[in-house]
Amino acid sequence: MIGGVHRNLVIIPLLQTLHDGERLKIRGRTWLRLNLATALVLAALALTLCGLAVLALPWWVANALLCSAVVLVPALLFDFERRLHMIAGRYAALLPAAALFAVLAAGGTAWIAGPQAPALAIAGVLALAHASGAALCAMLRPRLAAPATALRPLLAELWPQAGRTLAGHVAFGSYMQLNGFVVGGVLGPLAVADFNVTRTFLNPVATLITAIDNVQRLAMVRAHAEGGAPALRRAMLRTMRRLLLLGLPYALGMALAGPWLMEVLFPGRYGHTDLLLGLWALVAGLTLVGQPVETALYILGAARVLMWSRIVAAIVGAAAIAGLSWVAGPPGGVAGVAVALVVTLGAGLWHLARAFRSGT
Repeated sequence: MIGGVHRNLVIIPLLQTLHDGERLKIRGRTWLRLNLATALVLAALALTLCGLAVLALPWWVANALLCSAVVLVPALLFDFERRLHMIAGRYAALLPAAALFAVLAAGGTAWIAGPQAPALAIAGVLALAHASGAALCAMLRPRLAAPATALRPLLAELWPQAGRTLAGHVAFGSYMQLNGFVVGGVLGPLAVADFNVTRTFLNPVATLITAIDNVQRLAMVRAHAEGGAPALRRAMLRTMRRLLLLGLPYALGMALAGPWLMEVLFPGRYGHTDLLLGLWALVAGLTLVGQPVETALYILGAARVLMWSRIVAAIVGAAAIAGLSWVAGPPGGVAGVAVALVVTLGAGLWHLARAFRSGT
């Protein structure tokens, strides 16, 4: 959730505002200040939650929040620096930084990993890996010549759209990331195990969506800037085709072969696997279609539509997840997630159809 806050407050507005190298040179330093300030505030929030968890929750919750706070700032700096290279079209320069991060993260974790390895030590290794990657990216990127300006005017410019996007993200997280809590509240912890372990098999689809969106979001912004709504529509459909071409075969494969694989890996431990995997594949298909639709909404300045559709979807989704879980067990919970996604996707497609028809 914290990473999503950073993405909605900084990364998405960055890609839309500084979508070419010249704009990056002019305002890049101000955005660097905004990113650092946001990262520090989020790390302070994680530390505050850690302190509160010490007072009222099991120790492992506080320890997890402390580890998050340690990793957070260097991770967000690395993410931001990578985006600057993408904006400048310097994708090849990302390879050394990615390699350095991978070597330090994998090597350091393997060196200290073990049953008694403290989580904080592993967090320190990951923080070092992120910080090293960020530093190398900063060394390799083009120089940002213009001095940094005050943050207040930039925040005033960004907040109306970014605030709505953030509110929509919180609503989205309620039915996409916190759904297991609803299922657990209705059916208990064993049902959550069935629910989550099958979901893990479809996680590569989410990784694929993030990877393609990192590149295609910039392409869609540039298409809109150069050719208006018709060009944006073509770019959106092109992104959707790529996502479906790469992600849908995997999702269908997991729906068909996943139950057999579950039985091989976890014989007799989980139930409802065939139906759960089929429904998670449906959810994956909806997200493959929905991501470029939501990107197009943001580019068109329709963050209000996205926010309210997600809020309505959160309300409908929570009711559907709880009600269908009560009726059908864990598969009903996944069906409730799909209902929420249909609500958001339907609202987005309806608004885009009107916008593309009018050419705005």
